[in-house]
Amino acid sequence: MKKLYILVIALVGCLGLQAKDMTGLRIYINPGHGGWDSDDRNVAVAPFAQGDTLGFWESSSNLHKGLMLRELLEGQGASVAMSRVLNRTEDDLNLSTISREANEFDADLFFSIHSNATGTSNRVNFPMMLFKGYTDDPAKPEDKVAAKILFKHLIENQVTYWTQTSEYVVGDWDFYPDWNNAGLGVLRNLAVTGFLSEGSYHDYIPETYRLLNMDYKYIEAWHFAKAVMEYFDTDGFTTGHIAGVVYDSRMTRTDSYVQHGRDKQVPLCGATVTLLPNNITYTTDPYFNGVYMFRDLAPGNYQLKVVADDHYEQTIDVTVEANAISYTNIAMDRVRNTPPEVTSYSPMMENETDSINCTVPIVLNFNWDMDVESVRNAFSIEPAVDGEITFEDSQYRMVFTPTRPYEIATRYTVTLDKSAKHPGNISMEEDFSFSFITQGRNQLKLLASSPADGGVIHYTKPTLEVRFDNVLDPVNIRDLIKLYDNDGNEVGINLRSAKYNQLGDVYGNYYFTTSADLTQGANYQLRIDNSLHDVNSLPVIDPIVIHFTAGDVRHSDTPVETFETADMIAYDAAHSTGVSTAKAARSTSQALFGSASYNFTYTFNANEAQALYTTTSTFAGGITVDNTQTIGMHIYGDLACDEIWLQLTSADDTQEVLLTNIDFRGWQFREARLDQLAPGKSYRVSAIKVVRKAPYFSNSGSFYLDNMLAYTSSGIQPVATSASIKVYPNPANDWLKIQSEAPVEQVTLYNLAGSCVAMSPDATIDVSSVPAGTYLLKIKTTEGEYSHSILIVH
Repeated sequence: MKKLYILVIALVGCLGLQAKDMTGLRIYINPGHGGWDSDDRNVAVAPFAQGDTLGFWESSSNLHKGLMLRELLEGQGASVAMSRVLNRTEDDLNLSTISREANEFDADLFFSIHSNATGTSNRVNFPMMLFKGYTDDPAKPEDKVAAKILFKHLIENQVTYWTQTSEYVVGDWDFYPDWNNAGLGVLRNLAVTGFLSEGSYHDYIPETYRLLNMDYKYIEAWHFAKAVMEYFDTDGFTTGHIAGVVYDSRMTRTDSYVQHGRDKQVPLCGATVTLLPNNITYTTDPYFNGVYMFRDLAPGNYQLKVVADDHYEQTIDVTVEANAISYTNIAMDRVRNTPPEVTSYSPMMENETDSINCTVPIVLNFNWDMDVESVRNAFSIEPAVDGEITFEDSQYRMVFTPTRPYEIATRYTVTLDKSAKHPGNISMEEDFSFSFITQGRNQLKLLASSPADGGVIHYTKPTLEVRFDNVLDPVNIRDLIKLYDNDGNEVGINLRSAKYNQLGDVYGNYYFTTSADLTQGANYQLRIDNSLHDVNSLPVIDPIVIHFTAGDVRHSDTPVETFETADMIAYDAAHSTGVSTAKAARSTSQALFGSASYNFTYTFNANEAQALYTTTSTFAGGITVDNTQTIGMHIYGDLACDEIWLQLTSADDTQEVLLTNIDFRGWQFREARLDQLAPGKSYRVSAIKVVRKAPYFSNSGSFYLDNMLAYTSSGIQPVATSASIKVYPNPANDWLKIQSEAPVEQVTLYNLAGSCVAMSPDATIDVSSVPAGTYLLKIKTTEGEYSHSILIVH
């Protein structure tokens, strides 16, 4: 039909006539949806409730555009048919019926008019054209040509705000790939040239409000008509229009819905725009869009006089051209005729004994929207604090957020000098100042971790835990505390095992179990992001990285006690203090060797407390030890940080030896040297004692004991370790390296019997031929001697 129409135009031209209107053109318009029903799209925005037919419905919006487009096209001589002219359910024809009607009408061009929606929180706004077929292989090439022309015209609309302007013209088979080339129902059986237009996104709320304005919908219809003119090369309109938005130059919307670009500014309702010299006045509607329009103006020069309450009046020159819209968006400046002042502030101390959280921002509220640069320059805090100044509520509120927490127990004085002004160029009449004192705690502190930094953890699906000095804010905690291998790959965890804040209302913790065994001898990192914070918003400040190694902590030497036999150990209430309940029993729930271990449980009711568990004469087969020996024990800890002591008894003497602090979770091997026992006497392990120690994470505790060893102590004494010396890797396989601030003179490796098994004159020692096991590394530097416990694995 388009070819026939062009032939007619050419014939008329040959006869010397210049008529190029739309006479003879046949256009079919389908306003999508219909009837305010379940197939419709309702977006409830104030002042309209959900379901109110006076509010936004896509059916009525599409119909308004279609009716106005029909009027424009018929005014140019075209014949127009529509799938509906009323907004009733019965008028919403079946999609196949619509395409059949368009085919029977023998339409030169078919439009299906719609608006789009994301249906998600990611609200955007741009037009989109859909035609039948693939994007690069349309079913009818002319569909794509016409669709591209319409997109070009719709994107010219400057009353709206487009979040993207790049062409979006796509085939429906590509857009709906899961539909097996069925495509859009309204296009499926369409034989004439046509496509579907999604003119904008009606669930982008600023656009929703614009679509409540009839003149705004007219603009879209007018651009449709312009596209028809270009596609069929007909004469354009002899008149032009002026359209735009009236909005505040600085005030921003405080609504929570998504806003982009100019849509963040407050549109002015009730503003009057007067067209001069015609003296025609347009009043912007109450629907928060600020839209105005003057239609069908003769080409020429005009003026717009714009008046809005509490704003300075403006007069703007505008030139109107035929067949065009002169887009004129008008930013109005508020009248500000009194000095600015601080109306309220925070933090505010209730009295002189009050104190303020060390992370709380400083907030100043003003009676006017403020000039940002002058406020930044006028603001100061003493002692000086680095931070960021931001503005909220359309610059009525200034917020200073410290980069790092304030210092503890410090008086700060905030001053805003009187040079601060508002955009009306009026400054404050006097300086503003206030003070506050900070609290005695300014960061979230890590109190304990398992593993500890530089430590070793048993490799079989270990549980890792960190404990802090306050209850944690759990939001995104799994993203803030993560485990990585030495190559930087995240290590998987059992999500069901992940727990937080299991220590009451004083301390915070987080723990999880890995989803698989760790690799023996491999190094790992537990990383804590510096945005982790407690329920009082105090952060850890700096990122924390806990380096550790996975190893096998089991010692395969012949044990003197396997903890397989029941009723060898019992709680001794008479010799315990500060204990509510306690128990020792054989357990099969945690066993590092054999089928069982011993579980010790206790509940304290005082800070000064200890629980004593006595052994029977059959414990450890009744063997005795002396001061030349060491007792080694496999212990499953709970990170309670309480202490485990061994009570050793001879015929006339009882001594207690510290075995370990329970500063770990899971299985570890710990040793107690018996040097302090009286020489020449034999002792047996008569009791196991738990002593409560700060920071008192919990009233209750639980630990397990498995295979106990007894062996001759090393010939070297356990000398102090040094933070300035690092030994790595630990566990080791081939080489051990020592990093020391002082020069290393000699390195010696001893087994637990005290025999030297390897030696080196420098900071590297070869352990490739040393059997797997636990060893003591003696390091001699120019500043002294130090020792480290070393685990060797192969």
